[in-house]
Amino acid sequence: MADQPSFRRFLLMRLLVFSIPILLLGMGVTYRKTRATLLETAHLHLTERAIRRADGIRADLEAVKTQLAIASQTQTVQSSHPQIAQAYLLSLLQQFPSLICLQLMDLSTQELVETTCGAQPITTTPPEPWGIQQPLGSSPYSLAVVRAASRFPDPPDAKRSLEVVVSVPVYDSSGKLMYMLSGQTALQAEQYTNPLGYTIVLDQKGTILAHPLKNWAGHHALEMGDRNYQALLKNIQNIHSSPGTEPLVEMMGDRSQWLVGASPVSIMVSPSESQTWTVLSVTRLEDALYSLNSITQTLAILTIGLVLANLFASIYTARGLARPIEKLGDYARQIQMGAPEPAPPHQLGVQELNQLADVLNDMVERLEERATELETAWQTAEAANQLKSEFLATTSHELRTPLNAIIGCLQLVADGYCDSPDEERELLRQAEKAALHLLKVINDLLDIRSIEAGSIRLYLENVNVCQILSEVIEIEQVELQRKHLTLQAPDLNQPILVRADAGRLKQVVLNVVANAIKFTDTGHITITTHLEPRIPTPSPDLITEKSDGVEQPFIIITVKDTGIGIAPDQQQKLFRPFVMADGSTTRKFEGTGLGLAISRSLIERMGGTISLYSEGLQMGTCVEIALPILELPAAGRGQDPASESMESVV
Repeated sequence: MADQPSFRRFLLMRLLVFSIPILLLGMGVTYRKTRATLLETAHLHLTERAIRRADGIRADLEAVKTQLAIASQTQTVQSSHPQIAQAYLLSLLQQFPSLICLQLMDLSTQELVETTCGAQPITTTPPEPWGIQQPLGSSPYSLAVVRAASRFPDPPDAKRSLEVVVSVPVYDSSGKLMYMLSGQTALQAEQYTNPLGYTIVLDQKGTILAHPLKNWAGHHALEMGDRNYQALLKNIQNIHSSPGTEPLVEMMGDRSQWLVGASPVSIMVSPSESQTWTVLSVTRLEDALYSLNSITQTLAILTIGLVLANLFASIYTARGLARPIEKLGDYARQIQMGAPEPAPPHQLGVQELNQLADVLNDMVERLEERATELETAWQTAEAANQLKSEFLATTSHELRTPLNAIIGCLQLVADGYCDSPDEERELLRQAEKAALHLLKVINDLLDIRSIEAGSIRLYLENVNVCQILSEVIEIEQVELQRKHLTLQAPDLNQPILVRADAGRLKQVVLNVVANAIKFTDTGHITITTHLEPRIPTPSPDLITEKSDGVEQPFIIITVKDTGIGIAPDQQQKLFRPFVMADGSTTRKFEGTGLGLAISRSLIERMGGTISLYSEGLQMGTCVEIALPILELPAAGRGQDPASESMESVV
């Protein structure tokens, strides 16, 4: 036992083994939850920023369209005076900072009439030619995207990321198409701000319209991004139908992970055509989680503190729990060593341990009581042995009496003391009666031995209870007439089938009816039958028994007499073997006292019950036998039960 740890050490090890991993697991879950919360918050911010940026792009384009539409309808632009038109275009550039270039092109010659940004046209003729006459209703226009910074070098503080050319027609005073007024505007994008990040714009085909890296603009996104980026573009329709955040992707070609928020924006490139662009708001993962470092440090300090606190708490708890148990162990060892009146420990500080100390003390007292009970049981066994000796004496008397009668009768016949043949026949009948009684006693002894040894065999078959009752009544009819007793029996013509051993069932019923007649001097015997639902008693020896708790009908056979009755304190003893209400050899009624014990065992083996009741001496006795009724299959209900040949042996 020396290699086994003490309870205190065992308890401390268990507390630490289970508590520290759970604590570390909790901290890990807290860290992951915090990180997920920060990512979710950054996702929401990026999505909101993408939505705001998409709304801004739409609003800026609508403003440029409106400005150019208004300018196209002024007489200054409609006139062909170059100096006046040039001055007007310059004034428009000053009024609207988002415009970086304005050009007026003669559509008939495809030459620039006026320009504020060089002689190179910023756009070509619109893909859908305008009518030569001014249309009614809304003004026509067209929109085209040019590559970022494609015409001008960016200054060091430039913020341009998306340049769009908007063109509107110019009609003269008579409504004839003359010029095309085109304006190039730069949609501003915010600089990188932790943790907001950059803005990227894609058209509906996946072409990059705006990107922080200028060499990416104009290229298809599938040529520049990683697999996650490609998956993002493949699901572009889902983004348009449900704006929101997407997984981490590599956005800048530096293998760093970026968090993405997306929002669609619908752009009208002409009055009859629209495109859906996607605005992405991206930020680096480390910037989105910039506040996680301080939280991680706090969690690390908290984890160390909790581990130390848990260690001290475990030591204190193990000590507090181990000390009372050690006292209980000392108390048990004192009892084992036989110490005189060891004092049980009290005030252990724990209610359950105090109860355990009281239980140990009670166990010692109960052991002493058990020793007394064992002595009493030994005395009871001695009494039972004495009872068995008395039974043997009674049985020997029951055996000698019929043997003496048989020997006497046969001797008288053999010696020729009979005066007539009738007297000889009478003596032989007396000898036969004594022999049958002797046979019954011997059969009872053999049956009780088989029952105690568990070797009695029953041959179960379909038995008609009413037929058994009829045969028993016929057998006992002579004895009833001899004692002038009246027998009341039910109608036994209707068959009632049970699963039983016919011979053993007849033996039980005959024993009960014979007892009723034997112990009744005057009056009557009443036999009744009725059906009653009961739950079968579980019996592993009966193969046809139902033990699923479902009620089934039982046939109840009641045998009631008006005889001497039985005292209440003697009624249960009658079902024990070797016990009789009057066990003396000078008793009035003969018998071994085994009949009811054998009957109960046989009936229970057949799935039934037998019980006895008497209100007292001289008040008669009632015996009740209950057996489950046999449920035949539907196809066999019309057959004669006597023709059923199926048997089972128990």
